[in-house]
Amino acid sequence: MRSLSSSASRSASAARQAGAALNRASRRAVMAAAVALGSTLLMGAPAHAAPAVGQRAPDFVAVDTRGAQHKLSDFAGKYVVLEWTNPGCPFVRKHYGSGNMPATQKAATAKGVVWLAINSTERAASDYLQP
Repeated sequence: MRSLSSSASRSASAARQAGAALNRASRRAVMAAAVALGSTLLMGAPAHAAPAVGQRAPDFVAVDTRGAQHKLSDFAGKYVVLEWTNPGCPFVRKHYGSGNMPATQKAATAKGVVWLAINSTERAASDYLQP
């Protein structure tokens, strides 16, 4: 009886290992297909603007939380930081909660840098925080 139990145990273990190997292979195949598809799609995507070092960035218009419009060209001659942020994101919360991001913003703006934060969270999202 003991040898039968041991044999069954070895068979079950071998089956689990084979299943795990198949699962890893499947995940790799799906990941490779996703990367290939993504690369193909990105290669065909046209660039809307091609900024270059030493050249002006393409102008754009953004609306602030009060409804006022701002153009990048309004800040001509100044360094501008565009920060895309998501206040519900745990990484964003970590950097703001630790004081790192506010300190960086304060140091930069003290030197005349314009810091524009863009909330990338959809208003309809459950973790949207009203400014």
